[in-house]
Amino acid sequence: MTTMMQRTSASSLALAILAIVVPSCTDDSEPPAVGGAADFTFAGTSGSNLDPSPLPPTEVGVVFKDAASHTRVIGVFAFEPEVDGFRRKAWQLALSIVGDPVAGATYTIGTAPGSGSATLGYEQLPTPGSWLSWNATAGSISVESVSGTTATFSFTSIPMVPTTGGSGNEATGNFTFSGTITVDNVDS
Repeated sequence: MTTMMQRTSASSLALAILAIVVPSCTDDSEPPAVGGAADFTFAGTSGSNLDPSPLPPTEVGVVFKDAASHTRVIGVFAFEPEVDGFRRKAWQLALSIVGDPVAGATYTIGTAPGSGSATLGYEQLPTPGSWLSWNATAGSISVESVSGTTATFSFTSIPMVPTTGGSGNEATGNFTFSGTITVDNVDS
């Protein structure tokens, strides 16, 4: 009978521990983005078909780097949850800078390439085959901090307009864009 009581006590203890562990494994919060972090806000969207509450970013990283020109393109992406082994892209941002990121540096948004210049583009893909694209027309990108290979960029109230050229862009209306982007390895 002592063995039976020990087994019952052990089973009760296992169930008590399981009840404590399971809720922490079912946390519904979004996982952090792979390769960094990004946080954005949109303003003045009333005349635009922009979704002002997109999915959180899932990946951040340098998608292109040219050592000779010191040009980097930083990509931020959000993918929908996987369905049948496929993850559809929901939106993407491309920040291009010319010049190595140094804390306190500022990159001016414009069309003329050169040291200290930047471009910023944002696209949403609301449904398969649909494409909404906007580009920044003015403003600046600041390097808030650099620590090792991690760099944090910020921008405030950047005016965004529908991208011109090409075909298929269904974007309408303007808005302003603010945010921060942290890249874990800006040298990759």
